[in-house]
Amino acid sequence: MTTRDVPDPIRRDDPIVSPSPVEQLLAKRLADVEVVMRRILGMPIPTKKSRPNCYADSSFADEIALADMPQKFTIPNMKPYDGTTDPDDHIASYKQRMFTGSEAIECISLDISKIKEINLKCNAFLKMQNLRFLDFYCLNKLSRRVLWGMDEENVNKVHALQGLEFSSCNISFFRWFGYPLDSLPSNFELENLFALIMPWSKIKQLWNGLQHLEKLKHINPIHSKHLIRIPDLSLAPNLESLILESCTSLIEVHSSIQYLNKLVILNLKGCKSLNSLPINIQSKFLRYLILSGCSNLKKAPKITCNMENVYFDGTSITELPLIEYPSRLRCLDLENCSRLEILPSDICELKILCSLKLKGCSKLHNLPQQLGKLKSLCSLSLSGYRGQDPKVGSKWSLLSYLSFLYDLDLSDCKIMRLLDTLGKVYFLRILNLSGNNFEWMPSSFKKLKLKYLDISYCERLKCSPLGASTAETYNCISLELWDFYLSSSVRANFGKCLKLDQKLKANLGESLYGLPGAFLYPGNKIPEWFSFQNVGSTITLEVPPLSHCELFSVIEVCLVVTSQDHEKAPQSLVFHYKVIGIDENESFVSGGRLGWISLLVGILQCGGVFELIVDGQAS
Repeated sequence: MTTRDVPDPIRRDDPIVSPSPVEQLLAKRLADVEVVMRRILGMPIPTKKSRPNCYADSSFADEIALADMPQKFTIPNMKPYDGTTDPDDHIASYKQRMFTGSEAIECISLDISKIKEINLKCNAFLKMQNLRFLDFYCLNKLSRRVLWGMDEENVNKVHALQGLEFSSCNISFFRWFGYPLDSLPSNFELENLFALIMPWSKIKQLWNGLQHLEKLKHINPIHSKHLIRIPDLSLAPNLESLILESCTSLIEVHSSIQYLNKLVILNLKGCKSLNSLPINIQSKFLRYLILSGCSNLKKAPKITCNMENVYFDGTSITELPLIEYPSRLRCLDLENCSRLEILPSDICELKILCSLKLKGCSKLHNLPQQLGKLKSLCSLSLSGYRGQDPKVGSKWSLLSYLSFLYDLDLSDCKIMRLLDTLGKVYFLRILNLSGNNFEWMPSSFKKLKLKYLDISYCERLKCSPLGASTAETYNCISLELWDFYLSSSVRANFGKCLKLDQKLKANLGESLYGLPGAFLYPGNKIPEWFSFQNVGSTITLEVPPLSHCELFSVIEVCLVVTSQDHEKAPQSLVFHYKVIGIDENESFVSGGRLGWISLLVGILQCGGVFELIVDGQAS
């Protein structure tokens, strides 16, 4: 059978097989594309491929060729180069048609992380009458984690030394990382603006006077350290988010924000020059009120019944503002409110409060007696609290009523004795008792199933019956007994625990065999059960190929770290390891004056050469 004799799998003239609805839709799409292609003068009609939904000679990918054209899109009239004219003239003609037709441009989007610098002329946007979308962004900087590591030098790449002029265009989306001017252009139309986003800009004031901003929903000039004030927003009734984080020069937010009835997020974190805000913000939709680090703010707005997350940490408030009930508040952060002296008793009526942070409230001397009524509380931080001593008072016993408590921080509270009641908080998984003065831990604590335990700098503690997946016991200089099976842990730091029972060290090898993690223990020599030993900062050994049943074997590494100045010995050590021909990684483990660490390096499926390099980077 010849190629010509091969039957078509779907014959359109076959009475038995009819086109499916999908095929009919594709055929219609193709016909529409043909019409569009005919509108381009000088463009040959593309020939169909064997597949009915593709074109052989189309300059577009299949997905683009099948897409609908924008309603206002006009294809430029360009002739293909035929070799009969000067190629330079043809290129010049092409440029003229592409760049002088700016009145048709509706969208400009540029990832400025991929460029060095651009200097815009004053009239760069002047003829773009249809411009709707202007976006100068950093694609690799958009995640919240990366944003905080950025600075102005990384984003200020698009310059406008002579200022900017805009036509009477109606831009709806304006995002410009590192906006270079101290104000928006005087002829910039704001009426159709939906979002104004200008991280790390040099702007001082957004606009002057009262502007009609009925479509505006988002304002976000974070890290604009030159921004001084927020103008009147009375005519922006649909604003949903006002994010002014780290605008460190901001001294005034117009009182009109209290009447923004659709506001959901008000974020003023790090606005350290701000000293006042409207007391009554009336928005029924406000869920997030973030005033963290507003160190000059002495009076905070009322907590309305619809707020869910309130952050007053780092402010100078002396008392908690009025709370409306019934409340939807889930998170209340008062950390490092160093002037806060008292909590109102009605805070115990917050039925669905999940997180309460009071760390660093150094002037807070009494907790509400009904604190145990916060039945939904999952996270409580009282670090640095100097209330009544648990030997004579009943404040700490209230914690036993918090049956759903998951995370508890009682560090640096000068606790002399722990009560058995803490052992009854059965859902507790994270416990920080560091920096306290107790000598013993109640046996009831054995019932707790902790993931994280921190008893560092408990210098009088002699015995711990408590273990966790991660245990920090650094500088427990009186600790003699760790009455817990270490194999339940994947990380433990016994740095500077010089009185710890030596039997623990003797049994450590058997306990930790095959266990991934990092462990530190005081000592001055490497145990004998480590086969390869070397003096110096590196060690290299060849690992044979592993059988299928040995794939989950681990390499245990022991380091002895010494310091000339024992008082300034590091708590941590950074080192690199690599398996030559397989991978290269960096790991972080706890360290100390004297210690040794067991570390899971990786699964060596093919064998290789393992090399450990200690860099000496310590902290």
